Amino acid sequence: MSRFLSHPVRAMVMDVYRYNPVRVRHALILTVLASLAEGVGLALLLPVLGAVLDGDGIAVHAARLGLSLPPALLTSGVLAIYALVIAAAAALVWRRSTLLSALRHDFIADLSKRTHRAVLSQPPDWMSAQRRADLTYLLTTDVARTGQGVQFVFMVATALLQLPALTALALAISPAMALGAGAIMAAVVMLSRPFDRRARQAGQEMGRYGSGLFARADESVAHLTLIKTHKAERRRIAQFDTATDDIHHLMHGLQAGQASARAITQGGGAIGVTVVVWAALVIGEASLESIAVLVLVMARMLPLVGTLHQGWRSALTSAPAYTRIQTLFEEQDRGEPLPPAAPAPRISGPAALRLEGVSVARRPDGPAIIRDLDLTLEPGTLTAITGPSGAGKTTLGLAVAGLLPLSGGRVWHDGALLRAPRALTLRRDSVLSPQDPALFHDTLAANLRLARPDAPEDALWDALSIAGAADFAEGLPDRLDTMVGDRGMRLSGGERQRIALAQAVLAAPRLLVLDEVTSALDAETEARVIAALLGLRRHTTMLFITHRQSVLDHADQTVFIDYGQAVQRGERVSDAP
Repeated sequence: MSRFLSHPVRAMVMDVYRYNPVRVRHALILTVLASLAEGVGLALLLPVLGAVLDGDGIAVHAARLGLSLPPALLTSGVLAIYALVIAAAAALVWRRSTLLSALRHDFIADLSKRTHRAVLSQPPDWMSAQRRADLTYLLTTDVARTGQGVQFVFMVATALLQLPALTALALAISPAMALGAGAIMAAVVMLSRPFDRRARQAGQEMGRYGSGLFARADESVAHLTLIKTHKAERRRIAQFDTATDDIHHLMHGLQAGQASARAITQGGGAIGVTVVVWAALVIGEASLESIAVLVLVMARMLPLVGTLHQGWRSALTSAPAYTRIQTLFEEQDRGEPLPPAAPAPRISGPAALRLEGVSVARRPDGPAIIRDLDLTLEPGTLTAITGPSGAGKTTLGLAVAGLLPLSGGRVWHDGALLRAPRALTLRRDSVLSPQDPALFHDTLAANLRLARPDAPEDALWDALSIAGAADFAEGLPDRLDTMVGDRGMRLSGGERQRIALAQAVLAAPRLLVLDEVTSALDAETEARVIAALLGLRRHTTMLFITHRQSVLDHADQTVFIDYGQAVQRGERVSDAP
């Protein structure tokens, strides 16, 4: 028992109990009552069998109770009571089963919600270090495996609560026979213990192999065009086949081990019952009715011992999945809070931002990409950031938008020095429109309303117009109700860029960060988009990451970044005489 309480399964047991202690206690009480009813029912068989075997069993037991009824009537009464007791036990078992089923499904639904919430509570820099398929596997398969583990824990708990009543009855009938049978069953359990270690190891490996197979499948679907471009279909098929064979070999080994353990339990238990019955008949000279009832009791106990051990092994296999979820919850404790359900009142007007000696890293343990950078964004201006590839432009944009933490330096926002967590404060007023956006598999309108759920249709069209996307949206089969496909793959790269820009415009941020949002546009469309964006400066301060001269020509200031530092600055000369 002490090993059980120190085992990782304990966390799962305690979490289920904390989720709904009243329902758990109710189920335990029902199990105990059902076990007692079953024990009473089996005990009632003693006089009945005595009457059948020697003809005076009922009379003997009735005389002990001071009753002098006809044997036939006594037998009928005992059988009627037996039937009522067993029916009551069946009703209690039904109620317990429905109660535990509801508890398990409710708990797993809650666990699924908590796991998803924990993933979305992580900061962007943490998320970028994870493999998407691993997180998807955690949210789906690991949660489902935990549900199976909870079911197995219920099986173990039920068997543990049923065995004492049957054990007490066996001891009451014949202590020597009961102790002998118990010793043989304990030996059988010890023989199958090696399979417990294999079950725990298989559970750990199943998570690794399973997420690997999930990743192979996800990558094959997500990068099908890339695979075909490089004629790599056969290589990917071979890799997927190997991953599939690995996990199925593991599952086969686990199931074979469980089958072996069941065979040992059932075979050894049957031998034990046979030995005990033989000893009772030859050596103990017990009555036939006592032996018959004891055989029934042991026949009921034997599958319970098998259920107990099988449930425990299965819980061991499922425990690593729950451990991974718990690790995510621990990460959530070090994560960031979710935005409030009711947003704070919006501050109107463009934001002012000043960075002084700022450093930014893409990973918490990685080197600084931006180092000792000074940058001032005046309210209502357009600042263009340019420089060679790999210079740190996108990293700077992510930091300004509050999507990467600042590892050094000071930041003034609207004239106030920001304290930690600075990224959350920056994110409150900022929106980033990325160079390579991804859309949800939903309608165009639903994707736009990600930025503003209550936006009316005319606001959607206004945002599309500013982004230069109204014309192509008008030409879509269902206009705003057109499905854009997984990650927006039914649209071209330029169309996805304009939809993402329209999202950003619809959000009406005080600080808008634009990362190469015109790189996929033709010159005429780009000119219209730039003109429309310039009209937003009375409400929005803009940071535009670009290589395009057409954008640089309209910037209020231009900052050239190389190796994470500003090496050149320039301001637009007024056209006024």
